[in-house]
Amino acid sequence: MRVTKKLLPTPALVAAVVATAALALAGCAPQSAAPSGGGTADAGPAEITVGVITSETGPLAGYGKQYLDGFRAGLDYATDGTNEVDGTKITVEYRDDAGDPDTAVGAAKELIGAGVNILAGSASSGVAAAMAEQAGQNKVLFISGPAAADALTGINGYTFRSGRQSAQDVATAGTFLGDLEGKTVTVFAQNNAFGQGNEAAVKAILGAKGATVNSVLVAEDVTEFTPFAQQVLAGTPDLVFVAWAGATSGAMWQAMSQQGVLDAVPVVTG
Repeated sequence: MRVTKKLLPTPALVAAVVATAALALAGCAPQSAAPSGGGTADAGPAEITVGVITSETGPLAGYGKQYLDGFRAGLDYATDGTNEVDGTKITVEYRDDAGDPDTAVGAAKELIGAGVNILAGSASSGVAAAMAEQAGQNKVLFISGPAAADALTGINGYTFRSGRQSAQDVATAGTFLGDLEGKTVTVFAQNNAFGQGNEAAVKAILGAKGATVNSVLVAEDVTEFTPFAQQVLAGTPDLVFVAWAGATSGAMWQAMSQQGVLDAVPVVTG
């Protein structure tokens, strides 16, 4: 059986970057002007609240847990367990988006209405896109976490990344073939924001280097993957790029193995 490599940024590390970014913002918060008679400027706000919205339940709950574990560990490490930076207390409010953009928007509106200064999350690209829209409309900082959709980059002036994006995954995947001219790459992905974003990235990046790109996109509610694995193999690709997340990942990989895809062709994933 062909060995398949997976190059994965550690979710805990990604989430820790979010915490560090929040701390940096706290430390750089606007200071009031010094009195005209001289003296020291105020150190900054007494408290900053961060609203973390990610999947505690739903299809991406496993990713959400890793993100939250990393966030909490990073915050604890960066503040020596005090949750304070230069006298500014950092309070964190957690909300479960269940992988649903509408649920996330409702939580974001609630937190913004309560005066939250910073939003962070999510594990889902669809959720992150919805939160980015809310951040832009309400002029609140949003630090995107593990969600990898390229559309988040530059979406507005209030949205920033703490993790990698699909284009970086795809560019790395292309190196497994070397010269891409005349090669065929099949994208095997879920038919959602994450999968569609990866499909677009493969076409834009590897297609521009001479590869022919085709796709097999699968609805999120599918649980039997044998026919789709057969479809991938029937296309005789030189490389298969998989973009998948959630509870069905194990069944998908099992079908790919059982149908001989992993033995027949290099398979890479972000």
